Amino acid sequence: LANERTTLAELFKASGYETAAFVGASVLNSAGGLAQGFDVYSDLTNVAGKTTEGETERRGDAVVTEALQWMLASGRKPFFVWIHLFDPHTPYSPPEPYKSQYAASPYDGEVAYIDSLLGNLVSALSDRKLEQSTTVLFTSDHGEGLGEHSEQAHGYFLYDATLRVPLILKDPSLPPRNHIVTDQVRSIDIAPTLIELFGLSKPNQIEGQSL
Repeated sequence: LANERTTLAELFKASGYETAAFVGASVLNSAGGLAQGFDVYSDLTNVAGKTTEGETERRGDAVVTEALQWMLASGRKPFFVWIHLFDPHTPYSPPEPYKSQYAASPYDGEVAYIDSLLGNLVSALSDRKLEQSTTVLFTSDHGEGLGEHSEQAHGYFLYDATLRVPLILKDPSLPPRNHIVTDQVRSIDIAPTLIELFGLSKPNQIEGQSL
C-alpha cells in the first residue's frame, strides 16, 4: 500500500482515537504498508515469543487475547481496532472440541471456533460496560469453494461461493433490530460508511458509498 493512500486508521487517529491492529497471518505483515495510521501493529514479524521464523499464521485465540489486553488497558482513549483472524483457511485444523465435533467438516469447525472467539470478545466488552459505546463491524475478505465448480479453496473463480461474504454492523446509535439488507453491498462501502457514522474527515478520493 503506497504511503500517499489514506487509511481508516489514519482518519481515526487524526480524530483523536488510539489505533491498533492485531493480525493473524503473514500476508498482512506491516512490510506491505498496511500499518499506516496504527499506533500498534502486531503482526507475525514483531510478536515476541509467539511465532517462529517461517510461520505464516497464529491462532485466533492468541490474536483476540492480545487485542483485548490492549483494548481494556486502564486509561485507554477511544480506540479503533482491527482484529484479523485467519483460522478458516487451508489447512483446516480447528482446536478441540471443534476438531472432534466437526470431524466430517473441519472448515465448519474453524468457523465455529472463530464464532466462539467473537463471542468471547463481545462478552469482554459487555462485562466492562463498553458494549454500548463500541461499534463492531464484522466481515470477511472471501469465502471458500469447498468443492463447488471443482474449486476447493479460493482464488481461481468468481462464483458466489467465494464472492458472497458476511457484513454485520452493530452500532449503539442505531435502532436495536435484526435487520437483513437484501440490496447488494460491497467491501468498498465499509470505509465511507464508517467515515459518515463517526464524522471523520473524508478524503478527496474514496471508492464506495456510505450504507
